[in-house]
Amino acid sequence: MKKLLTLTLFGLLAISCTREDSSFSRSSKSSSMTYSASTQAELDAGNQRINDYRQELLQQGFREVSSFSTNTSGAAPNSKEEFVLEGQYRNLKNLKVTFLTTKLLEKDHPQLKGGVEAFINNEQADRDFEELYKKVVFVVTGYAH
Repeated sequence: MKKLLTLTLFGLLAISCTREDSSFSRSSKSSSMTYSASTQAELDAGNQRINDYRQELLQQGFREVSSFSTNTSGAAPNSKEEFVLEGQYRNLKNLKVTFLTTKLLEKDHPQLKGGVEAFINNEQADRDFEELYKKVVFVVTGYAH
């Protein structure tokens, strides 16, 4: 009888330990934002923050998996660049960080964009995602989120 009670208690303990982690929904999560600068100087500062952060992520071991530039022609030719970095940040799996920059100010169009996408498998990874996203928001907008 004591063995049965002991086995039952250990079984319940094991279930409660695994249930805590498995109750978290495992899924992909992504967030992005766009930013429209008011002045060319503000846009230039945003581009500089994004390029600085790009270099920081590359130094931390991220790798650039996609990058492309487009040039528009017309009355005001413009250059846009979008790039995607993959890497490791704390507990995040399959992490991608995306940025879009624009060289010239365009009214009525966001000129800067940033985003984060990752696989979230526990609450700590969710907190890590939110922390990284706040950093990306600051890099893109210049304002704390």
